[in-house]
Amino acid sequence: MSALASSQSEEWHNRSLVSLANFLAELGRINEASFVLEQGIAHDHSRGQNALESDKKLRLAYLHYQENKLELARQYALDASTSDRSAAGLLATGTLLARVGLISEAKAALAQILSGPSFQRTEFAIYRLRGEIDLTQGNFQSAISNLNQAARLARPRERDDYLARALRVAGRNDAARQAYKNLVDHPARIWLYGDSSIPGLWAASATQFLRLVEQPEREDCRVLADLVHFRHDADHEEAASIDDIHYNVQSCPTRIF
Repeated sequence: MSALASSQSEEWHNRSLVSLANFLAELGRINEASFVLEQGIAHDHSRGQNALESDKKLRLAYLHYQENKLELARQYALDASTSDRSAAGLLATGTLLARVGLISEAKAALAQILSGPSFQRTEFAIYRLRGEIDLTQGNFQSAISNLNQAARLARPRERDDYLARALRVAGRNDAARQAYKNLVDHPARIWLYGDSSIPGLWAASATQFLRLVEQPEREDCRVLADLVHFRHDADHEEAASIDDIHYNVQSCPTRIF
């Protein structure tokens, strides 16, 4: 990865930094992941690579959002929203704008998608962003309906983490637990396809899954063991989030750990 970072190719240099930031986020080393993205932002800005800079700002915004640093998340999300005007770019920024409570800005992103050409990927973006806006506004039934429709239009390899989150927020814990389990059981969908703007998505999904487990079974214990192994050298705040679910260890076979 270090060789790619020193590459003269902007594409491979960008991929190396994004991959490293994602890897560090999975490990719970959020401070290091943020530093890598900040370095990448400075590099892109110095070379006028606006789209790449915007992508990294969005990833950094998600890291701040995951740490509940909402003002920083809003700042970076707004900065990211000024560059990529494609349906995919507007969906990515609009989603986070909705999640951090900037509904007017999220609706503006949706309006721009609606004003563009109509094709399947545009429809996917419209249903998804409508669902995110509905969810933030507490319209849970409409949100889940829109996000289910988006999932039906999604590519086979794409993750439906947005639907898992919506089910959890709406209090439909059994369905949310199964949706998170599907994410946890298929890490390749997260790690091999870099079309998600959310760093550390597997570990975040595993954490949410385990929080929804009431009576852990053996396979659930293996997820916990994997997460503990992944985050053995995590930042203090991330290590504390693992401590929050350590009650499950008491019900798991000791030999798994």
